[in-house]
Amino acid sequence: MPRTAFLSTGFHVPSHVVTNDDLAKIMDTSDEWILQRSGIKTRYWVDKGDTGVALAREASQKALDKAGLALVGAEVHSRGLDKTTRGRDTAVLFGDGAGAAVLGPVDDDGRGVLSTHIFADGRYAEKLWVDGPGLAHDPYVSVEMLEQGLHRAVMEGRDVFKFASIKMPESIAIALKTNRLTPADINLLVPHQANQRIIEMVQKAAGLRDDQVYSNIQKYGNTTAASIPIALDEALAEGRLKQGDLLVLTAFGSGFTWGSAAIRW
Repeated sequence: MPRTAFLSTGFHVPSHVVTNDDLAKIMDTSDEWILQRSGIKTRYWVDKGDTGVALAREASQKALDKAGLALVGAEVHSRGLDKTTRGRDTAVLFGDGAGAAVLGPVDDDGRGVLSTHIFADGRYAEKLWVDGPGLAHDPYVSVEMLEQGLHRAVMEGRDVFKFASIKMPESIAIALKTNRLTPADINLLVPHQANQRIIEMVQKAAGLRDDQVYSNIQKYGNTTAASIPIALDEALAEGRLKQGDLLVLTAFGSGFTWGSAAIRW
């Protein structure tokens, strides 16, 4: 019976690099402050005229050029960020970009997606969300809503850190148990690139060595839906995966939602 496998990957980020020193010019922050709390050195933000669709198109084309159905994550956060000191805790984290993977059937029993695991807990929705515009409001969008800043992302950082550091390792353990595998069997873990401290906590809780975990958040920041495909494509370009390796993906996001996937490369 054919399995679904990753046939190729690709990613694209805007040309505009935003350093921590650049942010220090528009808000009360510093390179040291951002690095200590997130591990991020740079991120990419779109310029005027760029769109998420344009980023997705470029990433998809790169993946399709290498292989043939693309799964794409594309995000433009920079246009919705509060780039003042008031919004510093979120503005310094996020970057723009798109990542893509081409999936398809393979007849090789030793290759492909072994299992996927997805979870959610809506009790924590307001810990990481954008209140409006939205269908919960009537009207959908209003001047008052914009004046109150309800269209800006809100994040309770401590709660996100706590839950992400617990739930991602739990989902990794579930993926391993489902496939009768152990942490030692993992050749590469590609986690959601949310925060370097979270990645380190996940690594520790999962019992993994440094060489088993991939991180590139220092270059791109948190690109949310694009972060794993971007990291995966760079890991492949660096030769971090070879045929037959066990790849594990894990993510955490608003909702709260979290999950994992075990893949035999």
